[in-house]
Amino acid sequence: MVMVKKPQDQNHHENERRWQQERFHREAYYQFINDLNDEDYRLMRDHNLLGTAGEITSEELQQQLDGVKEQLASQPDLRNETSTRE
Repeated sequence: MVMVKKPQDQNHHENERRWQQERFHREAYYQFINDLNDEDYRLMRDHNLLGTAGEITSEELQQQLDGVKEQLASQPDLRNETSTRE
């Protein structure tokens, strides 16, 4: 005998899976933010790169942080502006 899933069962499982994925992404976001040191957090905050939990991945956050650091390393004047705002 073959069990056939009802459409409502499939929808429930899809919704559950989607909800778990979103929760995983939110938790990864908050873990990334919590693991930042003070300087990196300020860079992210001051450059408006923190995004919204669940809408941006920790990998994307890391790429943005690395990009800001590269930009600051290549333009010393920007580094001075950030430290004078603190």
